[in-house]
Amino acid sequence: MQHLATALLVGSVLAFLAFTAASASLMPLDAGRSIRVVDSEAVLRQFVEAINAGDSEAVVALFTGDAVWERGGRCPPGACVGPVAIRREVEMDVRDSHRIDVLSLETRGEQSSARIELRTAATRARGVERLVRVLTIVARDDKISALKFEDDLNDAVTAAFVSSQRPSMTPPTTGDAGLGR
Repeated sequence: MQHLATALLVGSVLAFLAFTAASASLMPLDAGRSIRVVDSEAVLRQFVEAINAGDSEAVVALFTGDAVWERGGRCPPGACVGPVAIRREVEMDVRDSHRIDVLSLETRGEQSSARIELRTAATRARGVERLVRVLTIVARDDKISALKFEDDLNDAVTAAFVSSQRPSMTPPTTGDAGLGR
């Protein structure tokens, strides 16, 4: 009798798991509606692969039509929205031979964040082999709806590079506060 109860329990668990696997791409929200489970980690990895391959068309195709790209002073919040702005950023990155290596990756639902090493022709020309950044994406319908690059200032090389790129805030030494009178 105990074997029969164990077999029924195991069978029930296996049936539940099979049902769950078969319906993994759709989760019921309420009657008549469902939401798609998005694999934001896979989308982030596709982005990295396409950038590393220098395939700007594949990169641009990963974004939604209303996507937002954010990256420091070049693309501050709200400045780079939609396909034209994103294409401009992607083509600039491809021309600059961007190479991304993922150091670590964390995913929470539709958002994935990766700590990355970024190598570019522009930084190498300035004597810096690599920068460490955090790349965060939000995925919707297996596409990127938001992307953000942030410098990891805990990395000494990155912090020194970022500091060297900021305009000097040293006051003028003319004695006239720079008014030139």
